[in-house]
Amino acid sequence: MAGQRTTRKFGGKTFQLNQSDLTKADANTRAARLRIQARVQGNPINIRVTRVGRGSWQVWVR
Repeated sequence: MAGQRTTRKFGGKTFQLNQSDLTKADANTRAARLRIQARVQGNPINIRVTRVGRGSWQVWVR
């Protein structure tokens, strides 16, 4: 996608785009898997799920 943002700030902290153009269920599933994976590895992680237009969602990771 041309002009796709790959970083975004939430609460003054910069997040990287992990995946976009997902359904709400897919985005939440992906976020949950990333959280579990990070917990297993012992890495602190912040994740945000945002809506983009109608029925399209993005996952952001820090």
